Amino acid sequence: MWLFLPNLLAGRLGATTRLMGLLSLAGAVGIGLTPGDKYPVGHAVVIGMAAVPALGALVLTCVGTWRGREAFSRVYALATSAMLAVVLAHFSQYVAHFWMGMEWTPVAPAMQKIAIICGLVWVGWSGLLIGRAAMKNGDRLP
Repeated sequence: MWLFLPNLLAGRLGATTRLMGLLSLAGAVGIGLTPGDKYPVGHAVVIGMAAVPALGALVLTCVGTWRGREAFSRVYALATSAMLAVVLAHFSQYVAHFWMGMEWTPVAPAMQKIAIICGLVWVGWSGLLIGRAAMKNGDRLP
């Protein structure tokens, strides 16, 4: 998704979004390799390595969806904004727990599930937009 969705964003916004999205993948791989129960510090570090550039890419995508009226519907822009809000709320729970030493509450795992469901829906919707753009370009990905 981070390879092709940024092509629907204008100029440098798209290029920067792609770079940040791809950087987040390195951290995402690290999350799987550092389970929190075995490597709590390492897990916290790679969450930051994945989340910070991913959040940046999502913020830029959000800006691009509101600016890119021909490529994105207002409903998709609103969904992207909602996705950003959910992810920021969940990331703030990680920051509070791992970096500020606050107690991990039952709300955090629930919020994690909500963020995953929202993320899957949003990525699927983004894939449809990428596919639609590819069809307009003669079956070439944008």
